[in-house]
Amino acid sequence: SAEARLKTADERLNLALDSTQVGVYEWNVETDEVYCTPSIWKLIGYNPAEMPATGQGWLALLHGEDQPAVRAVIEAHFRDETPFIEIEHCVVHGSGEPLWIALRAKCISFSATKTPRRVLGTVQNINARKRTDEALRAAFAADGRSVKEVAIPSDRETGRPRGFAFVTMGSDADAKA
Repeated sequence: SAEARLKTADERLNLALDSTQVGVYEWNVETDEVYCTPSIWKLIGYNPAEMPATGQGWLALLHGEDQPAVRAVIEAHFRDETPFIEIEHCVVHGSGEPLWIALRAKCISFSATKTPRRVLGTVQNINARKRTDEALRAAFAADGRSVKEVAIPSDRETGRPRGFAFVTMGSDADAKA
């Protein structure tokens, strides 16, 4: 039946989201109502029944230092300055610890007056990659060298670092040391 196929497809999607540490959300900008897949709540360590299902509620979960940057990226997208809402930032995990996530979304519906109406997006756990980046930078800094950029390839299925990194040093002298 159509209902059984829909249930199977929903289960398949939720298993895929859980196994890749990705969640999907939809934000009704006009009402501020947010729907999050169960995988998002599992990822950030909260019981969805205890959380406000609003954009303002989500912003309250952001690490305080990241709130202005996240708001600026969203507002730039709403002004049509960027093709996506795309930012890596910290949220406060249910355990109280900071958790790095990658947020990627797009406003898919505007009113006749170009006011944003509906946003669809994903949230992915990038904590392991960010912690590896921080550890590499700290190791080079302890040796007196500066790092300009760290690129850590992630496994497509798990999102975890693949065990190596590309490091661009701050100067030629740092690279030769």
